[in-house]
Amino acid sequence: MKFLAFAFALALTGCAVMPNDISPEIAHMSHAAQHFGATATNFGVNIAQLTARWNLPHNFHVEVSEGIALDRHYSYGDMQGCGELQGPREEFTAKIGYTFHAIRRI
Repeated sequence: MKFLAFAFALALTGCAVMPNDISPEIAHMSHAAQHFGATATNFGVNIAQLTARWNLPHNFHVEVSEGIALDRHYSYGDMQGCGELQGPREEFTAKIGYTFHAIRRI
């Protein structure tokens, strides 16, 4: 959250670091096998997060997310976590990607 607050503060000053989009999101992370078949555990992590996206030249983009795990906190021996991720509730994600655009025919 500190990074996104910093980016928002820079945006108010008109700095070029301003992302193209800022979105509130709910994300779920798990393995598909955790929800189907004999290995189904329904164990994953649900995250409420804020995502900033920068659209770069040549269809590339960068996304940075900061959020909080909504799942129950657990302690198992020396391990602690929320959902399937170990550690504190705070969750950080960074992505670099490429966007493919569909060809439109008139």
